[in-house]
Amino acid sequence: MIAASTLWPYGSFNAISVGLLCCAVLALAHVASAETARMGRGRIKIGPNHDNRRVSLDGFTELVLSAVPEHRCTSIIGSAKKLEALTIDGTNVTYHQLDALKTHKDTLVALELCRCILVLDRKAALALASLTKLQSLTVDEVVIDGAAGDVSSNDFTKLTSLLSLKDRSDELLALLPLATLTEYHCRNLLGSTLELLKPARNLEVLVAERYEVDDQRFAILARFQQLRRLELRNNPNLLRPPKQSLAELKELGSLETLLVGELPVDFDELATTLSELTMLTTLTISFMEVTESGLAVLGQSKSLQKVRLDNCTSLTANGLVELCRALTIHDLDIESCTGLSSDAIRGLGRGGHLTRLVIPVQLADEPRASDADKANTWSDRLLSCIAANSFLKTVTVPRNTTASGLRAIYKHKGVETLDLRRAEAMTLGDLRFLSGLPVLQCIMLSEDQAPAGVAEVLSQCVRMEHLRLEWHDSIIDGMLDLLDGLPEIGLRSLHISMKNAGGKQLARAIARLKSVETLVVQSDTGCSVDMISHLSRLPRLTKLGVDVKSEHDSLEVVNALGSLKTLSELDLGAYSLTDEALTNLTNSLDLSSLHFSMVDVSESAMIRICRERGNLELTGSR
Repeated sequence: MIAASTLWPYGSFNAISVGLLCCAVLALAHVASAETARMGRGRIKIGPNHDNRRVSLDGFTELVLSAVPEHRCTSIIGSAKKLEALTIDGTNVTYHQLDALKTHKDTLVALELCRCILVLDRKAALALASLTKLQSLTVDEVVIDGAAGDVSSNDFTKLTSLLSLKDRSDELLALLPLATLTEYHCRNLLGSTLELLKPARNLEVLVAERYEVDDQRFAILARFQQLRRLELRNNPNLLRPPKQSLAELKELGSLETLLVGELPVDFDELATTLSELTMLTTLTISFMEVTESGLAVLGQSKSLQKVRLDNCTSLTANGLVELCRALTIHDLDIESCTGLSSDAIRGLGRGGHLTRLVIPVQLADEPRASDADKANTWSDRLLSCIAANSFLKTVTVPRNTTASGLRAIYKHKGVETLDLRRAEAMTLGDLRFLSGLPVLQCIMLSEDQAPAGVAEVLSQCVRMEHLRLEWHDSIIDGMLDLLDGLPEIGLRSLHISMKNAGGKQLARAIARLKSVETLVVQSDTGCSVDMISHLSRLPRLTKLGVDVKSEHDSLEVVNALGSLKTLSELDLGAYSLTDEALTNLTNSLDLSSLHFSMVDVSESAMIRICRERGNLELTGSR
C-alpha cells in the first residue's frame, strides 16, 4: 500500500482524537527510512544491488550508501566530486572510506554513520580531523573498534555483541573539528560526550535517543546558548541534577523546541525554569510526574504554542485547565495520558482557545458499549463540551454519538474539518446539519456514516474541498451513489480507501469530478489500467497516488499514466518499474516528483534520468 499521507493532507485519527488539519493540499513526499532510496535534485541512494560498472556521480551533492560492500564505498565516494552530505548505513567504515572523504574536506557539511563498526586507527583519525567544514553529525548504533584489521561488511553478529559495550561516540568526537558543528544527533548521550562537545559553541540542534548524564555534567547543556532544539528522549539511569544545574538551563535563551523524558527532577522546579525561556514554542514532556502547580506555572507562558504530555499518568483535570490558561497554546496532545476522565476534556471546552486537541482514545469514566443508553449520553455530553471551544477548527466525533450530540457541532460555526468515521451508523437526517456549517472544508466518512442520499447533503456544503471515504469491504454501490452526486461541489482533493477499487464504475464516477487536483486511491487489489485511463478526463489532476499491483504489465500501466498530461506528482507505492518503463514514463509526463519501488530499476538508468530531468525527484524503496 502507498503511504497515503504523502498525498492526503490530513493523516489518520484515533477514535476520539481531535486534530488541527491544514486545509491546503500538501506536496507529495516520501518519508525516508533505512529502507528508502532517494535520488534526484543532487541526492542519490545506492544499495547493495548497485551496478558493478563504475558510474560518475558528478552533480550529486548528497550520497547515501546502504549496505554497500566496503571496497565499493571508497570508489563511489571518490566519484562524487562535490559531496556535501554523506550517509553510510549498514556498511562498516575503515580508513579507506574515511580517506576518500579527504577529497571533500572543503565541501562536506553533513556526515551520518548508522549501524556500522567504525574502525579507528591513526590514518582514520587524520582523515576525520580534515573535515573542517562539518556542520551536522549523526551517530546511530555505531561501534568504535580500535583494531586496524579488516571487518566483514555484514558482521552484524559482532556489531550486536559490541553495541552494549562500545556504542560510544566519544572517540569519534575527540577526532573531529567541532567549531563549525551546528547539529549533533546520537543514540547515547553521555556526560563525557557533553564534555567533548564544549568546542561546538554554535550548536543549534542536539538530539539523543538515550541520555545518561551525571549531576555536574548536566549543567554543561547551559553552555550551548545557540541551541534552538533540544531532545533528550529516554533516560535509563540519570542521577538527580541539583537545583543549580537545572537553573542554569535558563541560559538557553534561543531554545524554541524542547523534548525531555524521564527527567528525575521536581516538576515545579522544571516548570519555573521553562517559564523563563521566552523563545520556547514547542514542548514535549514524557514519562514524568507532572503537578497541577507546575502546569499552572507553564500556563503563565507568553510563548508556548504546542504542548505534548506523553504518558504523564499523574495528569489531572485541574492541571489541564491550569496549563491551558496560557492563551498562546493552540495545540495540545494528551493522547497517551491514561486515567483522565471526561471531566478533564469538558474543562478544556469551557471558553477554550485550542485549535488542535488530541485526547486519549479511552477515558476512565467511559461506559461500556453494552450499556447503550449510558454510552450515548456520555458521548453526547463529551462532544458538546469539545464543540463548546469556539476556537477549535477540527472535531472528531466519538463513537456512540447520537443525533442530539451532533447538534452541538451544528452550533459550532467555526468547524473546518469534521471526522465522522468512528461514529455509529447515521441516518440522512442526522447529517443534514453539515450544510449549516459555514466554513466546513473537509469531511471524513466511512460506509456506516454515508447513508443513501448523503450526496445531496454534501452538495450543499458550499466550501467543502476535501473528502475522505473509507470502505471496509468491496461493496461499492454506496460509494458510487455518493460520488455520482458530487460533480458540482468543486472538490480539490479526494482520498478513497477500500478493498477493491478496480471497477470501471468507480473509475467513471471519479472521472466526473472535474475539479479534483489531488487523488489518492488505496486498494488491496490495486487499481486497474482501466481506472488510470479514466482519470485522463480530470483536467486539473496534478497529484496522484495509486496502488498498482505486479500482475499488471508495466508497459500497459505506463501507457495509461502517460495520458495524464497534467500530472506533476505521482506515487505508485510498491510498484516496480523497469528501466524501459521508467524512461517512457518520464518522457511522456512533465513530473517534478515520482515515487515507486526501485527493485527492478538500474542505478545507471536513474542517474541518467536525473541528469536529463534536473527538476525531477525520484523516491522509492528497494
